Amino acid sequence: HPCHRYLKIKTEKGEWRQIPIRQPWPSARFGHSCIVYKDLLYMFGGWDGTKTLNDFWKYNPSIQKYHNFLLKKL
Repeated sequence: HPCHRYLKIKTEKGEWRQIPIRQPWPSARFGHSCIVYKDLLYMFGGWDGTKTLNDFWKYNPSIQKYHNFLLKKL
């Protein structure tokens, strides 16, 4: 699926390479928030074109895996 294709760039050569990602992974979205902290990528929310998303994901590139945190409603 094209939405689940991850690429990294080797800046010294300007080469792109595909990264294999293990499931589960986040759904396709836009308008989300992302931050990298201590070599991990954190992503929250967004819009999938139909509904607002309220999920929170962590991506660990060293093991090429996402983890979905279940958030409790206040």
